[in-house]
Amino acid sequence: MSSITIPKPLQTLVHRARAALATYEEQGLASSLEESLHAWEQILESPYFESAEPLFKEAVRNTAGVAFLQQAERSRLDSDLQKAKLLFEKAVSESSPDSPQSTKLFANLGLVHQQRYILTGSVHALSKAIDQWEQVLDHISDDTPDKATYLNNLVTDIEIDFTLKVTVKTFIRLSTISIRL
Repeated sequence: MSSITIPKPLQTLVHRARAALATYEEQGLASSLEESLHAWEQILESPYFESAEPLFKEAVRNTAGVAFLQQAERSRLDSDLQKAKLLFEKAVSESSPDSPQSTKLFANLGLVHQQRYILTGSVHALSKAIDQWEQVLDHISDDTPDKATYLNNLVTDIEIDFTLKVTVKTFIRLSTISIRL
């Protein structure tokens, strides 16, 4: 967010939120993640946030969404995952299609669906993750630095989906055989 204008009344909070998130990512301290989330929530609830420039709001929603996604991975609570999803969706809906962050926003939505599958086992969430990865890959160039990561996420989710379908078919086949016996 260095090239984005941060409203003066929010600068200290943004610095604190980013520093705490960086500490969490480096050291894994849950208290740092909680500090970051608290600061992001204060920023999002501030009247200065609503009047800020669109790129700042997009960047805040994306970074706060990442923090809530990380919290969902720790807490395994759907409420944290839902907060991340809403932040990413709001950022996508309010960003311009040529935003430099649009690919990351779409990819982060893919991570939300992937995490929802991990938390709940929802095949629907897995299918949405696959759709999201395909959408991301459809909109990036071959020289995009994160392309390999997006491809890996897509292939991983497709493998899981395939395994589930084979497992279900095998179970049905075995059930049919045992009924005959």
